[in-house]
Parts: sequence; C-alpha cells; structure tokens
Amino acid sequence: MKRFLLLMPVMIQPYILLFALYSIFINQYIVERFFGGNGLWLLFVIFVTIVISFICTLVYMPLCLAKGWGARQTAFFNMLIKLVQIPAYLAIFVLGVLFFLTIFTYAFSVFFVLFDCITIFLTGLVGLTANLRVYKERKCSGSFAALNSVCQFIFCIDVISAVVVYICSRKEPVQ
Repeated sequence: MKRFLLLMPVMIQPYILLFALYSIFINQYIVERFFGGNGLWLLFVIFVTIVISFICTLVYMPLCLAKGWGARQTAFFNMLIKLVQIPAYLAIFVLGVLFFLTIFTYAFSVFFVLFDCITIFLTGLVGLTANLRVYKERKCSGSFAALNSVCQFIFCIDVISAVVVYICSRKEPVQ
C-alpha cells in the first residue's frame, strides 16, 4: 500500500483546484487566514501540487516497472485514480461552462482546460505503466496494450480503458 502513496498527489490534484475556487469565491476566510488575503498564493499551491504530482508519477513509473509490481494492483490503482477524479472533472466542467458565459471569467475556462490536460497527462502516465505491467505479465496482446496505452491519454475514454485494463489484469496469462 506504500506504493499507492506515490499516487495520492495525482489523485487529489483536481480537488486542489476545486478547493482553491471554493476558497476564493465562497469561503474567503481561508484565503485571509492562510494566504494573507492574497488569492494568487492559491495559484502557487496549484503549481506546487502539479510539480509534486509530476515528480511522484516519474518516481512511480520506473519503480513499478523495475521492481515488477503486480499488474493487477497497478491496474487497480490506475482505475481507482480515474474513478475518484470523475466528480472533480464534472465540477470543473460545469464551472468551466459557467465561467465561459461571461467575458470577465473567460480566463478561468482556459485555465481549466490547461489544468485538465495536465491532469490527463499525469494519469495517462500511470495508465501507461499499468498497461506495460499487464503486457509484461502476458495477460494481454501487444496491440491491446498499445491501443489502451493511447486511450489512457484521451479524455473520458481513459476511464473506460482503465476499467478494461483492470479486468484484463485479472485474467490468467496468455500462452
């Protein structure tokens, strides 16, 4: 389970953005108390979270592949990350659409798209690792692993692919 701690920053990354929005627009006490009334510090917190998530993902990938961590557990962690992030993605999408309606908050929508792309990239790297583990344990074909590796980087399809890869990881090795 210690392995999963490396993936926690990736899992909570979208929720950090929602927390920042909550702190700025709804509960400004948090901004005043912890950030001296300057909401721009929350951008720094988001940036630090992205950097930490990236570092943890880059540490997780080689460890998983070099130490031969199990395909089933790796695929499960990938699926769990993607399923836990669904509510955050829905909230960010709704807020992005609402912010897109006025010219004053248009920049938020652009930031949300950029943030989502970064998050999809990081979770895609975790999914790529899961696909490589499933392939190395001979639980799927090379074309299946390649197709699902690409799907890990496509919004919405990545969740379906993660579930399919997890189901595949539970099978017996193909001869």
